[in-house]
Amino acid sequence: MQFDKTCLPEDVKGYLREIYSDDGLREAFRYFDVEVMDEEWVAREYEQDRTWLECAMGPNPEEHCSYGGNIKAFAFEAGGGVWVVIDDSLVGYIGSEGECGFVSRNIHEFMNIVSVWGGYLDDYWREDVLASEKAFYGVMNDPERLGGYMPELESHREALRGFIERHDFTREIYEIALEGMTVTPFLVFEATADGEYGPSYSVLRGPDGSAEFIGNGQEVLQRLIRRVTTR
Repeated sequence: MQFDKTCLPEDVKGYLREIYSDDGLREAFRYFDVEVMDEEWVAREYEQDRTWLECAMGPNPEEHCSYGGNIKAFAFEAGGGVWVVIDDSLVGYIGSEGECGFVSRNIHEFMNIVSVWGGYLDDYWREDVLASEKAFYGVMNDPERLGGYMPELESHREALRGFIERHDFTREIYEIALEGMTVTPFLVFEATADGEYGPSYSVLRGPDGSAEFIGNGQEVLQRLIRRVTTR
């Protein structure tokens, strides 16, 4: 079966098989910047060749990663970023410019979020959007934001509707999105010894939408956690 030759966890393989074997579903995920390739491509580009991780985070990245070397890529996005599963459970994103972070607690929640959100996930990777349910759904249903995806979004909704129903996904995704983005310990790649690569920074942006490069870039995550636990 597809993806059996990869070292991905079984639940991840199951979703990849389903998406890759359905043209409509695969196109919908590609449109949301989760590009699923075939088994040979994944094995060759992600498992046999690890330069994708070295280019983003420096040589021997596993040695300075907060989660060691159990990092398995399963899809990519157009900007050069890679979707990964860590410790065979947590789902994260590793970008091409030194940014990284967790996006969901498991592949089931990741697929739930992607199929329901309607657009690029980084639309909600902001402190002010994740700080409240009202703000989150305000962005999720914002006609101006969704207008940028129409009419293509409408053409994908039929495939996504069946996918959502088959897996009993919830359309109330705020809490699972928040829990996914605030997993601790944070995903961090420390600076390389030679100083050529600095520390990674969080994919989560500050209130003004800008990336935060201070320290190891996790301050915005710590601030978000304080905000949502004291509300």
